[in-house]
Amino acid sequence: MDILPTLLDFIGKKPKGENIDGISIKNNLLHQTNLPKRDVFFSFKNRSFIRSGKWKMISIKNQDRFELYDLSIDVKESNDVSLDNEDLINGFKSKLISWEKEVRKEVDIISK
Repeated sequence: MDILPTLLDFIGKKPKGENIDGISIKNNLLHQTNLPKRDVFFSFKNRSFIRSGKWKMISIKNQDRFELYDLSIDVKESNDVSLDNEDLINGFKSKLISWEKEVRKEVDIISK
C-alpha cells in the first residue's frame, strides 16, 4: 500500500532498503490530482488480490483457486468471470507471483 512511502515523504525521509511496497501519493493529496494508473496488489490471510484497471483477481491460496471480476459492471463482485478469461487469469497470476517474490522476500508473514 502507499501509506508508508507517503508518510515518509511528508516528513522528508527516504525509505531504507529497496523493498518498499507502494509509492508516495503526497503530491496527489496536496494538489488533488489523479493517482497514476497502475496495478495494485495486496494480500490478507490466505488471499492475494490484484486490481488492474476494471479487473480484480482474487487468488485463494491452498486451493489453487482464482476469481475474476469486471468491476466496471460488477462492483459487488457477484459474477466470477474467471472461466471465460483464462488469458487474463494467467497474466494476473504471473504479475501476482512476481509481486509476492519482490515484496515478501524479506518479510515475515504475520497474517496467516
